[in-house]
Amino acid sequence: MRLYGSIVIALAAVLAGCSRGPAKVSLTNGSSVTLTNVCVSGEHFGQRLGSLTPGMSMSFALDRRSANDVWVSFESDGRSFDSRGKGRPNFFEVGPGHPLSLTIATDLKVVSSSDIKSP
Repeated sequence: MRLYGSIVIALAAVLAGCSRGPAKVSLTNGSSVTLTNVCVSGEHFGQRLGSLTPGMSMSFALDRRSANDVWVSFESDGRSFDSRGKGRPNFFEVGPGHPLSLTIATDLKVVSSSDIKSP
């Protein structure tokens, strides 16, 4: 009976980690300029957010099937920016059990909350 109880607990833990809910994404403009044509994209989706004024944040949920690696593109002062960059791409992982919080920093680079270090 003790083994059965351990199996049930282990199964419950595995199922809890396999959430089927939506993947949550938030994006904050941490720069001092207004960003236009802001879009968060992935292999099978593109979520247009429009313009973000300095300090503004927006959040949305992705369908579970859309959760994957994402990137951010936007324009500022007539220049286009894309987190995929040139050379080594910069993608961010998002999924039902892995929400994503991104910030467009003062240097207009996109960083995830896990990349932001406290002084």
